Amino acid sequence: MVIQHNLSAMSATRQNKIVGQGVKKSTEKLSSGYQINRAADNAAGLSISEKMRYQIRGLTRGAENIQEGIHYCQVADGALNEVTEMLQRINELAVQAANGTNSEIDRSYIDTEVELIKNEIDRICMTTKFNDIYLFKCDTLRDSFDSSVYTLRYDGYPADMYIYNDTYDAATGTATYGGIAYKGKRYAWADISPNMYNSQTGEFNAGTYTLRADDGACLTMKCEQGSKPPQVSREYTTHADVNGISVNGELIKWDQVWDSNGNAFNPNQIEAGTHSFQYHGVTVSFDVEPEDSFSAIVSKLSGTRWRSNYRIPYEETALSADFSKSYFAFMNGKEVNSYLTNHVIDPDKDYTLRAGNGENQTFDGIWLELDGNIVAGSQKSWNDIGITNWGDQSEDIWSDKVYHYSFGRQQDVTDFSFSFQVVNEISKDSVIDALDGVKVFENMAVDKKSHVAADFAQNSNILSAKLIRDNLHLTLAEEYGLGRDYTTVSHTYGNSKVQFNTGNDQISTSYTNTIDGVTTTKNYSNTKSETDKIANDIKNTIKDNLKDYLKLFRARYLAGAADPSNINLAALISPGNITGGGSDTYLEDAYQFDFTRLKTTLSNREQYYAGAKIDFSGLGTAYQLADLVGMGFNSTCQTCNNHYSIQFMTKEALDSNTNWSSMTDANGNTFDYSMGSQGGNYTLYIDVGSMQGIINNGVDFTNALVDILDASKFDFHFTQYATYTDQAELYVVDYRGQYADGGTSSATNADFSPYAYGTDTTVNFTINLYDENNSAENVGLSYQYDYKNLFQTDKLYFDAEKNPNGDYVYNAATQKYEKYDAAIHGTSVDRYNIKDITLETGGKTLDEYLEDYAKNTILAEASSSTTLKLVNDYTRYKVSANINDNAAMITQYNTPYQIMPTKMFRIEDESKSIRIQCSSNVEDFLKIPRYKLSTQRLGIKKLSMKTEDMATNAIDLVSNALEKVNTIRSSLGAYQNRLEHSYAANLNTCENTQFAESVIRDTDMAEEMVKYSNANILSQAGQAIIAQANQNRERILSLIA
Repeated sequence: MVIQHNLSAMSATRQNKIVGQGVKKSTEKLSSGYQINRAADNAAGLSISEKMRYQIRGLTRGAENIQEGIHYCQVADGALNEVTEMLQRINELAVQAANGTNSEIDRSYIDTEVELIKNEIDRICMTTKFNDIYLFKCDTLRDSFDSSVYTLRYDGYPADMYIYNDTYDAATGTATYGGIAYKGKRYAWADISPNMYNSQTGEFNAGTYTLRADDGACLTMKCEQGSKPPQVSREYTTHADVNGISVNGELIKWDQVWDSNGNAFNPNQIEAGTHSFQYHGVTVSFDVEPEDSFSAIVSKLSGTRWRSNYRIPYEETALSADFSKSYFAFMNGKEVNSYLTNHVIDPDKDYTLRAGNGENQTFDGIWLELDGNIVAGSQKSWNDIGITNWGDQSEDIWSDKVYHYSFGRQQDVTDFSFSFQVVNEISKDSVIDALDGVKVFENMAVDKKSHVAADFAQNSNILSAKLIRDNLHLTLAEEYGLGRDYTTVSHTYGNSKVQFNTGNDQISTSYTNTIDGVTTTKNYSNTKSETDKIANDIKNTIKDNLKDYLKLFRARYLAGAADPSNINLAALISPGNITGGGSDTYLEDAYQFDFTRLKTTLSNREQYYAGAKIDFSGLGTAYQLADLVGMGFNSTCQTCNNHYSIQFMTKEALDSNTNWSSMTDANGNTFDYSMGSQGGNYTLYIDVGSMQGIINNGVDFTNALVDILDASKFDFHFTQYATYTDQAELYVVDYRGQYADGGTSSATNADFSPYAYGTDTTVNFTINLYDENNSAENVGLSYQYDYKNLFQTDKLYFDAEKNPNGDYVYNAATQKYEKYDAAIHGTSVDRYNIKDITLETGGKTLDEYLEDYAKNTILAEASSSTTLKLVNDYTRYKVSANINDNAAMITQYNTPYQIMPTKMFRIEDESKSIRIQCSSNVEDFLKIPRYKLSTQRLGIKKLSMKTEDMATNAIDLVSNALEKVNTIRSSLGAYQNRLEHSYAANLNTCENTQFAESVIRDTDMAEEMVKYSNANILSQAGQAIIAQANQNRERILSLIA
C-alpha cells in the first residue's frame, strides 16, 4: 500500500482560507459602516464619494458663511434703525422749530438737542462693527471719498422741455400757458400734479413737482407760491454708475463724455483734467483730479443737483409753410389757350386759404374760398391734417412733424397741396393766425405728365407684344392742339395704328388734329436702314433653324399631323391648358399634392413645389397622337440653367443611328424612348409610334409619360414630373420645397417653354419709333412672332418620286400627299415616296425670300396689330402763397447752476465689498456692498435750528437723509433675504448630496450581516472537513506503525 498525498485535506484548507477572507471583509464593513474602505474595494465609487464629500463640507462651511453674512446685515440694519429713529426725531424738532411762535432761546434749546443727536449718529456710524469690521466708517476706502462732489460748470441753455401756449392773442402779444411739452407729448399742469396749479387764480402753489415722462425720465419743477405760468424753475439730478451718467433718468454713456482733447472717457484708463458731456443744449463740465479713481468719479457725480430758472418769454415765428408742391389743374381748354396766348390763366379766379376753430360759424380746420365762397370739398378738419388734440396728452404737435393739406378740384384727384411745420409751443390760435386769409396766386410754371398706351389686336402668329419704352414728351401746345380734354384729370387724346409702308420700308404712326383753324401733327417712324436690320436679324434666325425645322415638318407631315407647320404645344392643346399661356415663362405656380393618388418621380415630400402644368385632356378628341410629333416642352434648372426637354417624335424623324430603349408598364404595354444631350442640355425623345393603338386619351398619355420618365432616369436632376392617375395633367416641378414657401413660387430662374429646346419657330424683335423732329422722343415695341405660317404646304416644295410601292398618294383636292390606304385609294392610283421637303422660294434666293417674308409678313402683321394711344395723366400750373406773420410765446431756461450737493453712499469698488463664499466652488460667492455714512454724508452736518429759515430748510435736509438711509436699509434687507434663500438652498443641496454619497459608500448592514453569517457557517463546515481528512491520514499511519 502506497500513500502519495492528502488532497482532500489540502482542498478543504484552501477553501477555508477563501471563506475566511470573506468573513474578514464582512467583519471590516460591519465594524466601519462603509462598504468602501480602500480604493481596491471600488476605485470609481471611492473617487465619486470623495468628490461628494468635498462638496458637502464646502456647502456646510458655506452655509455657516451665509449665516454670518445674514448676521452682518442684521447688525447693520439694527444700527440704521437707530439712525432712522434719530432722524425722525430731528424732523420732529425741525417742524417744531419752523413754527413762528418759537423764540430764539426756544430754538437754541432745540438746536442743542439736534447737535447731540447728530453726534450720536456720527458715533454710531464711526463705531458700529461686525467682527472688528467697521460697517459704515470704511477707513480702508478713504481714497474713494476724500473729495467732495464735483463742482459742475455749465454752458448753454437747456432745451429738453417746453412750456406750450394754450391760447395766444396776436393783438396784445400775450399767451396763456397750458403745461409742458416734452419729447413730442404735452402734459397739462394738472397732469404733473393736481396741486401744482390753481386754475381759479391762475397761480402756482409752492412746491417741488416731478413728472415721470413716458420714456422714464423725471422732470422736476419748482414753483414759488403765487407765481404764474411760465414762472417755473427746473431742477436736475445727476447719478453715475458703471454704465454712464444719468441726468433725470436719461443716460449719457461714458463714451459720450469727452476730455479737453476730444477723447472719449475710458473707465479703465482715466486721464486727469476737464471732462464734459452734452445734455439738451447744455455742456456740463467737471475736473478729474489725478488721484481720482473710477469709483471716486462715480461718487463725486452722483447725487449732484442743479437748477435752471425760466427766462422772460419772447415772441417767435410759430409756423412755416412749404408751397413748393402746390398746383392747380387746368380746368378747361379755355384756360390752356389763355395761358398759351397771353400767359395768363384766369384773372377772374381769386383763391384764398382759410383756417378756423369752429367758432363764429367758421369751420374747425382749413379750407379754400373762391371769391368769398367755400370751394366744395376743400374743407379739411384739423383731425384730417393730423392734429386731433391741442392740449393735455397730445402727441400730435412737435417741431419735427410735417402737416399736409391737400385738395383736388377735379374728380377728387389731388392737385393743390401744401405742408407746414410748427414750433413746439404753438397753439391753435397761432396756426390760424398764420394761415387764415392767405392769398393763393399763380406761379405760371406748368407741370404735366403723360404716357403712351399700346393696344395689340389678336393675332395667332404674334405670341406676345408689349410697350417697352415710352419717351414721348409732348409740349402743352402740342397736347392742346391734338385735342386733349382738360375737363377730366386724365384723357386719351391720340389714337393711331402703326403702319408698315412697303414703298419705303418704314414703320410709322401719325397723330393730327385741328383746333381754331390750326392743325397740329405729330409723326413717329423708324428709318429704312432700321427696318432692314430688323428684317436681316429675323432672316438669320430663321435660316439658322430652317434645316432642323423642315426635318420636324417632314416628320409631322409624314405622321399625318393636321397642321404640320405648327410645333407650338400651346397652340395645339390651347393656351389655357399650359402654364404661361403659350409664352415663355418660369415655374410660376406652386402645387400641393395628394400623394395617395399621385404617380410621380418625386422621392421627397414637401408641402409645396414650384412648377408648371400641361393639360392633355384634349388628346383623342381635339387632337391626336400624330399631332404631337415634333412638339414638346422645355424647362431649365433654377440654379444651373441647364435645359431639360421632352420631345414627342417618331423613329423616322431622328437619325438612323439613334439608340432607342424600351420600357414596359404595369399593364404590359411597351414604349420606346431615347435620351440625347448636348453640353449640359438634355432631351428625352418619346416615340409616339410606339403609343399608337395603346394610348387613346390624355389620362393614359400622362401616366405613360411619367412611367417613361421614371424608367429612363430622366429625373436625375432637380426637375421632377408627376400626374394624378385619374387626370390628364402633367406637372413639371422643382423638387426643392424652398422655392415654394408659403404656396408662392420663387423659382424665377427656372424657365418653362412650350417648345422642346432648340426647336421653336419664334423670333423676337423690337421696333423703335422716333419723333421726326426730335429723336429723343421715342417709343419701343417688343414682339415675339411665331413664323410657322412660313411652312404652310402651299409654300413648300415636295420632292416626291413615283414608286409602285410608295407610301403616299397625292390628293389633288387638298393638294397634299397622304398615307396610302388600299381600302380608300384602290390599286390604280399613282403612289409616291417623299424624298425631301424644302421652301418654295418662287425663283428667289433663300435670303431674298426670307427677307421679303420678314418685312411683308412678320413686320407688316406686327405693325398692323398695334395701336398707340397718347394719354395725359395730368396737366397743372404752379401756384404759391405767402403765409401771414405769426408768433407764439417762447419760454427758455437760463444756464443752470449747481445746488445742494448730495451723494450716493454705496461703495462701487467691489473688491472692498464683503465677500460671502457660499461653497467650495470658487465662483460661488456673492458680495454685500459697504456704505460710508456720517452726518456729512447724510447732508445734515451743518443742519441747524437757530432760525426759522434754517429750521424750514432742515425739513428738506432731513427728508433727503431719511431717503438715503431708507435706501441703504432696503438694500441690506434685500441682501438679507437673498442670503436666507441661499442658506436654505445650501442646506438642501448638502442634504441631497449627503444622501447620494451614502448610497455609494455606506454599508447595507442587513445584507452584509447575511454575508457574514453565511461565511461563518461555511468556515465552521470547512473546519470539520479538514479535521475529518486529517483523521483518515492518522488512522493509516497508525496501521503502518
